[in-house]
Amino acid sequence: MDRAQIRAAREGDREARNAVGRWLSAELSAYLRTRRLRLGALDEILQRTMEDIVVKFEAQAPEEPEAVLSWALSFAGMELRAARGELAREAAREAKLRRRAHASPPMSAPAAVLEATQLNILRECIARLDPIYRSAINNYLEGGDSKALAQRDGIPEGTARRRLWAGKKQLERIYRESRRTRTPFRTPSP
Repeated sequence: MDRAQIRAAREGDREARNAVGRWLSAELSAYLRTRRLRLGALDEILQRTMEDIVVKFEAQAPEEPEAVLSWALSFAGMELRAARGELAREAAREAKLRRRAHASPPMSAPAAVLEATQLNILRECIARLDPIYRSAINNYLEGGDSKALAQRDGIPEGTARRRLWAGKKQLERIYRESRRTRTPFRTPSP
């Protein structure tokens, strides 16, 4: 890659943009492959990184090839950190769900099956929540407080507390309904 192609790409030349895009995609893909990621996550990070680069290329990209590569790798590094943070939050949610399911001593095999079933039911119930309440519940399961939820969603802290309360109530109702066994027939009234 040379300065002339990068300059032409910054000025809007379609062929030059495609050439720079292919070059950066190959370089970023090689960089991300050195990180321990599953293949789907690698593709998602590469896609998001390339989207960011395309949006900001004309206005912010330097002209030197090494500087352009360094600039692009900084985007990939940010996306990588964000993805790892999301994986850590997901693991924290799972651990918190496991701790909340049973706080009792080690259990027998049937009890372990029951716990796994209850965790699956709870996950399904969380997925059925309204998105604003699901966000509040996930924030709570990650260990976040109402202030963190308010800052993340850009809402007042009182609204964040209300969403968490309402989310817990809605989750409780959905969980109760999911555990109720439906009878296949109706009993006639006397």
